[in-house]
Amino acid sequence: MDVDAIAAEVAAAVGLAEGPAGVADVLRVIARHEPVAAREISRRAELPVPIVAAVCGELRKHGVVDRSRPVRLTAEGRASLTGGAAPGTAGITGRCPRCGGLGVVVPDAVGALAGPLERAALAEPAAKLDLDQTHCTADTKLRRVLAMHEAGALAGQRILLLGDDDLVSVALAVFAGHAGTAARPSPCWTATPTWWATCAGTCPPAASPPT
Repeated sequence: MDVDAIAAEVAAAVGLAEGPAGVADVLRVIARHEPVAAREISRRAELPVPIVAAVCGELRKHGVVDRSRPVRLTAEGRASLTGGAAPGTAGITGRCPRCGGLGVVVPDAVGALAGPLERAALAEPAAKLDLDQTHCTADTKLRRVLAMHEAGALAGQRILLLGDDDLVSVALAVFAGHAGTAARPSPCWTATPTWWATCAGTCPPAASPPT
Protein backbone atom coordinates (compact mmCIF):
# COMPACT_ATOMS: atom_id res chain seq x y z
CA MET A 1 0.00 0.00 0.00
CA ASP A 2 1.48 3.34 -1.10
CA VAL A 3 0.42 5.55 1.80
CA ASP A 4 2.05 8.67 0.32
CA ALA A 5 0.12 8.33 -2.93
CA ILE A 6 -3.11 7.72 -1.05
CA ALA A 7 -2.52 10.75 1.16
CA ALA A 8 -2.07 12.91 -1.93
CA GLU A 9 -5.26 11.57 -3.51
CA VAL A 10 -7.27 12.03 -0.30
CA ALA A 11 -5.99 15.59 0.17
CA ALA A 12 -7.01 16.43 -3.40
CA ALA A 13 -10.42 14.81 -3.05
CA VAL A 14 -11.19 16.70 0.17
CA GLY A 15 -9.58 19.94 -0.97
CA LEU A 16 -7.43 19.95 2.15
CA ALA A 17 -5.45 23.19 2.43
CA GLU A 18 -2.73 21.40 4.42
CA GLY A 19 -2.27 18.94 1.56
CA PRO A 20 -0.94 15.39 2.06
CA ALA A 21 0.75 16.49 5.30
CA GLY A 22 -2.68 17.06 6.83
CA VAL A 23 -3.77 13.56 5.86
CA ALA A 24 -0.53 12.21 7.33
CA ASP A 25 -1.34 13.96 10.62
CA VAL A 26 -4.74 12.28 10.71
CA LEU A 27 -3.21 8.89 9.99
CA ARG A 28 -0.57 9.38 12.68
CA VAL A 29 -3.25 10.13 15.28
CA ILE A 30 -5.31 7.12 14.25
CA ALA A 31 -2.28 4.82 14.35
CA ARG A 32 -1.32 6.02 17.82
CA HIS A 33 -4.76 6.07 19.42
CA GLU A 34 -7.09 3.71 17.55
CA PRO A 35 -9.93 3.12 18.05
CA VAL A 36 -10.45 6.85 18.31
CA ALA A 37 -13.39 9.21 17.83
CA ALA A 38 -13.33 11.77 15.03
CA ARG A 39 -13.56 14.56 17.61
CA GLU A 40 -10.39 13.33 19.30
CA ILE A 41 -8.61 13.08 15.95
CA SER A 42 -9.71 16.65 15.29
CA ARG A 43 -8.21 17.84 18.57
CA ARG A 44 -4.90 16.04 18.14
CA ALA A 45 -4.44 16.77 14.43
CA GLU A 46 -5.70 20.37 14.84
CA LEU A 47 -8.22 20.04 12.02
CA PRO A 48 -11.99 20.77 12.07
CA VAL A 49 -14.22 17.76 12.78
CA PRO A 50 -15.99 17.97 9.37
CA ILE A 51 -12.60 17.91 7.61
CA VAL A 52 -11.48 14.91 9.69
CA ALA A 53 -14.73 13.12 8.87
CA ALA A 54 -14.23 13.79 5.16
CA VAL A 55 -10.61 12.60 5.27
CA CYS A 56 -11.61 9.41 7.10
CA GLY A 57 -14.35 8.82 4.54
CA GLU A 58 -11.85 9.00 1.70
CA LEU A 59 -9.40 6.79 3.60
CA ARG A 60 -12.15 4.18 3.93
CA LYS A 61 -12.58 4.18 0.15
CA HIS A 62 -8.86 3.40 -0.19
CA GLY A 63 -8.97 0.60 2.36
CA VAL A 64 -6.75 2.34 4.89
CA VAL A 65 -9.42 3.00 7.52
CA ASP A 66 -11.99 0.42 8.58
CA ARG A 67 -15.69 1.12 8.07
CA SER A 68 -16.52 0.49 11.73
CA ARG A 69 -16.73 3.18 14.42
CA PRO A 70 -14.81 4.60 16.28
CA VAL A 71 -12.11 5.19 13.68
CA ARG A 72 -9.53 2.46 13.30
CA LEU A 73 -7.14 1.21 10.63
CA THR A 74 -7.69 -1.84 8.47
CA ALA A 75 -5.17 -4.66 8.82
CA GLU A 76 -3.50 -3.56 5.58
CA GLY A 77 -3.43 0.07 6.64
CA ARG A 78 -1.95 -0.85 10.01
CA ALA A 79 0.77 -2.96 8.40
CA SER A 80 1.73 -0.07 6.11
CA LEU A 81 1.73 2.57 8.85
CA THR A 82 2.96 0.79 11.95
CA GLY A 83 4.71 -2.32 10.70
CA GLY A 84 1.98 -4.48 12.20
CA ALA A 85 2.11 -3.11 15.76
CA ALA A 86 -0.91 -3.81 17.94
CA PRO A 87 -3.86 -1.41 17.49
CA GLY A 88 -3.39 1.82 19.40
CA THR A 89 0.28 1.29 20.14
CA ALA A 90 1.96 2.22 16.83
CA GLY A 91 5.08 0.51 18.11
CA ILE A 92 7.57 2.38 20.26
CA THR A 93 6.68 5.54 22.12
CA GLY A 94 8.82 8.00 24.06
CA ARG A 95 5.90 9.83 25.68
CA CYS A 96 6.47 10.40 29.38
CA PRO A 97 3.55 8.82 31.29
CA ARG A 98 3.99 11.16 34.27
CA CYS A 99 3.78 14.54 32.57
CA GLY A 100 1.17 13.98 29.89
CA GLY A 101 3.75 13.58 27.17
CA LEU A 102 5.52 16.90 27.76
CA GLY A 103 8.80 15.08 28.33
CA VAL A 104 10.57 12.25 26.52
CA VAL A 105 11.58 9.01 28.16
CA VAL A 106 13.78 6.31 26.66
CA PRO A 107 12.05 2.92 26.96
CA ASP A 108 14.20 -0.11 27.74
CA ALA A 109 13.90 -1.47 24.19
CA VAL A 110 15.29 1.76 22.79
CA GLY A 111 17.87 2.19 25.54
CA ALA A 112 19.45 -1.04 24.34
CA LEU A 113 20.40 0.81 21.13
CA ALA A 114 22.88 2.98 23.04
CA GLY A 115 25.63 0.40 22.57
CA PRO A 116 25.92 0.77 18.76
CA LEU A 117 25.79 4.56 19.10
CA GLU A 118 28.57 4.60 21.68
CA ARG A 119 30.72 2.40 19.45
CA ALA A 120 30.09 4.68 16.46
CA ALA A 121 31.06 7.70 18.56
CA LEU A 122 34.49 6.19 19.20
CA ALA A 123 35.36 6.75 15.53
CA GLU A 124 34.34 10.41 15.34
CA PRO A 125 36.86 13.27 15.65
CA ALA A 126 37.47 14.62 19.12
CA ALA A 127 35.52 17.68 20.20
CA LYS A 128 37.33 21.00 19.77
CA LEU A 129 37.46 22.31 23.30
CA ASP A 130 38.87 25.66 22.18
CA LEU A 131 35.49 26.19 20.45
CA ASP A 132 33.57 25.01 23.52
CA GLN A 133 32.45 22.05 21.45
CA THR A 134 31.17 18.88 23.04
CA HIS A 135 29.43 15.75 21.78
CA CYS A 136 26.09 14.69 23.19
CA THR A 137 25.63 11.34 24.90
CA ALA A 138 23.95 8.30 23.37
CA ASP A 139 20.98 8.89 25.66
CA THR A 140 20.55 12.43 24.29
CA LYS A 141 20.77 11.11 20.71
CA LEU A 142 17.98 8.65 21.44
CA ARG A 143 15.83 11.31 23.12
CA ARG A 144 16.18 13.54 20.07
CA VAL A 145 15.11 10.72 17.77
CA LEU A 146 12.20 9.77 20.04
CA ALA A 147 11.03 13.40 20.10
CA MET A 148 11.03 13.39 16.30
CA HIS A 149 9.16 10.09 16.28
CA GLU A 150 6.50 11.43 18.67
CA ALA A 151 6.07 14.53 16.50
CA GLY A 152 5.48 12.42 13.38
CA ALA A 153 8.70 13.74 11.85
CA LEU A 154 10.21 10.34 10.96
CA ALA A 155 7.94 7.86 9.19
CA GLY A 156 7.92 8.60 5.47
CA GLN A 157 9.54 12.02 5.93
CA ARG A 158 12.54 13.42 4.06
CA ILE A 159 15.16 14.49 6.58
CA LEU A 160 18.11 16.80 6.01
CA LEU A 161 20.78 17.15 8.69
CA LEU A 162 23.06 20.16 8.31
CA GLY A 163 26.28 19.06 9.94
CA ASP A 164 26.11 16.11 12.28
CA ASP A 165 28.80 16.21 14.94
CA ASP A 166 26.43 14.37 17.26
CA LEU A 167 25.82 11.53 14.76
CA VAL A 168 22.06 11.92 14.91
CA SER A 169 21.93 10.37 11.42
CA VAL A 170 23.38 7.18 12.88
CA ALA A 171 20.84 7.28 15.70
CA LEU A 172 18.05 7.70 13.14
CA ALA A 173 19.27 4.70 11.16
CA VAL A 174 19.66 2.49 14.24
CA PHE A 175 16.25 3.50 15.58
CA ALA A 176 14.52 2.98 12.22
CA GLY A 177 16.08 -0.46 11.93
CA HIS A 178 14.69 -1.35 15.35
CA ALA A 179 11.24 0.25 15.06
CA GLY A 180 10.57 -0.72 11.42
CA THR A 181 8.02 0.92 9.13
CA ALA A 182 6.46 3.02 11.89
CA ALA A 183 9.63 5.10 12.18
CA ARG A 184 11.40 4.74 8.84
CA PRO A 185 12.02 8.00 6.99
CA SER A 186 12.47 8.52 3.29
CA PRO A 187 16.10 9.23 2.25
CA CYS A 188 17.93 10.91 5.10
CA TRP A 189 20.71 13.24 4.02
CA THR A 190 23.59 14.52 6.11
CA ALA A 191 25.36 17.61 4.79
CA THR A 192 28.84 18.72 5.83
CA PRO A 193 30.80 21.53 4.15
CA THR A 194 32.45 19.12 1.70
CA TRP A 195 30.23 16.09 1.15
CA TRP A 196 26.79 14.54 1.07
CA ALA A 197 25.94 11.11 2.38
CA THR A 198 22.86 9.07 3.08
CA CYS A 199 22.74 7.90 6.66
CA ALA A 200 23.99 4.40 7.33
CA GLY A 201 21.87 1.34 7.91
CA THR A 202 18.22 1.09 7.02
CA CYS A 203 17.39 4.43 5.40
CA PRO A 204 16.65 3.93 1.68
CA PRO A 205 19.38 5.11 -0.68
CA ALA A 206 18.87 8.28 -2.69
CA ALA A 207 20.30 9.05 -6.10
CA SER A 208 21.22 12.66 -5.36
CA PRO A 209 20.98 15.18 -2.53
CA PRO A 210 17.81 17.30 -2.25
CA THR A 211 17.81 20.71 -3.88
